[in-house]
Amino acid sequence: PRFRARDLQPVAAEVLIRWNHPQLGPVSPAEFIPVFERTALMHGITDWVVDRPLDQLARWHADGLPLNLSINYSARDMAREGAAERLIAGIDRRGLACTQVEVEITESQWLRADSQQGLQLKRMADAGIRVAVDDFGSGYSNFGYLTELPISTLKLDKSLIDRLCLDNRSSVKVEAIIGLAHRLGYSVVAEGAESADQVSRLRALGCDEIQGFALARPMDPDQ
Repeated sequence: PRFRARDLQPVAAEVLIRWNHPQLGPVSPAEFIPVFERTALMHGITDWVVDRPLDQLARWHADGLPLNLSINYSARDMAREGAAERLIAGIDRRGLACTQVEVEITESQWLRADSQQGLQLKRMADAGIRVAVDDFGSGYSNFGYLTELPISTLKLDKSLIDRLCLDNRSSVKVEAIIGLAHRLGYSVVAEGAESADQVSRLRALGCDEIQGFALARPMDPDQ
């Protein structure tokens, strides 16, 4: 779940894939996703990971829970011809609005406006789907490319949040990123908040949304 910082109300949910194997028990996505990505199975997994949550989002809205949904896309997913059209059609088919869905991408060298992925992102954004850059600040973070792409949200990496309340330099860095992001018109989500002090500090710094174990752990849809 993701929570609005000003009142700590849940406003969105990020889709996570988990595999509970009947013999092996819980298998981490870090183990099975790289295996799938080397095979033709990955496209089927991606389609399933999009369809199942959209069904769930429709059920939530029918039950009066006005949550938004955030789905992670890899560079390979976004390079598929028609990826944008498939997502938009899936949203329309369920009677949902594109503004209720967000796509998360990880910053990397493929983030160029003239790339196949960049063109797909533009089609999604033109339809109203929000685009978020995940793990921002984990490596070489460049605000330059953001102005070339239809980005609406920055998700601050957990590595930025871990030392937020431990040293002033980390706090100043997070404050500067939030301030610049807001001036450029982006909303900011902090992920990986694991303590009440971190939540309080992020609220004081003007972060828009907060995600992390301090507020909620990953959970099944019914929970």
